Amino acid sequence: LYAENIVDFDEEYLQNRYYYRRCMEDLFNPEKILVIGNKGTGKTYIYKSLGNKPIVAELQARANKKQYHYEFIKIVNEEHPFSTSLLGSVLDKYDTDFFFERFWLVFIWNAIMIECPCEYKTDLNLINLHNEQEAAIRFKQIINDDELIIKIEKDLYALDKFLASNGNNKVVFIFDGLDKVVKPILWSEQISPLINLCRRMNYICMPPKLLLRSDLYEKIGNINNKNELSNKTINIEWSREELFSYFFKFVLINAANDFNAIMKEYKDVPNQYVNKMFKNLSELKNQPPLDEYLLRQMCGIFFGKYTE
Repeated sequence: LYAENIVDFDEEYLQNRYYYRRCMEDLFNPEKILVIGNKGTGKTYIYKSLGNKPIVAELQARANKKQYHYEFIKIVNEEHPFSTSLLGSVLDKYDTDFFFERFWLVFIWNAIMIECPCEYKTDLNLINLHNEQEAAIRFKQIINDDELIIKIEKDLYALDKFLASNGNNKVVFIFDGLDKVVKPILWSEQISPLINLCRRMNYICMPPKLLLRSDLYEKIGNINNKNELSNKTINIEWSREELFSYFFKFVLINAANDFNAIMKEYKDVPNQYVNKMFKNLSELKNQPPLDEYLLRQMCGIFFGKYTE
């Protein structure tokens, strides 16, 4: 299923259908700010699933980050009616990076202050995004007010300091679906300033994550030292091993005992190898390891010898 067709990620988790990928572990790496993948590679699936606490806890365990409490705040989502018309009405007279960066700074600040579950309270007036005309006017006022921009920047750093002083709390603010918000033809003008802004942010407890389509990202210009961003990027393209592991996860969910018996009957895989895999299946959430030898043998048993 595509993420758009999944109504309940609680059910995905309970039915053990969720597939945990190694690249997901880097979501907890504050140095990685971009998540890049082609359409259909699972960006929205990841984005939506991060609202499920058991899934986040499992990912933390796999990434050895269990000592922290993570909250993922979705900056652009269905609950925030952010549209191209709002962006256009705010920035229709401006075409500089300066104004676009300020817009994204204010938008990020507003969303975090609304969604952050901690006890920190801002003294600044937040923007009501449900009234587009009112929001556009307020954005313009703030963008043109140097003192307010400084206060917003200080407010974000104050929240970051508050989180750091109150234990192991981490707030990851994350974007998805930006191609639905900003037309791809305008990405160099309107999304590049967002990337440059997130790149400069040096919060201790509030790392940004931008989920972007690789075809659009490759064409985008106006990014400072774009080549250096490769070190800050999570690539979510699927490997061959992942695809077969994903397939066999569903086979094992439905027929683990039968498949175990068949593997032993074929006698192509040493019994100790088979026993080890099936012994650990529960803690692996029914996912076969990304082991090329094992996956080739499983393919040969399931599809026939000539498919290995």
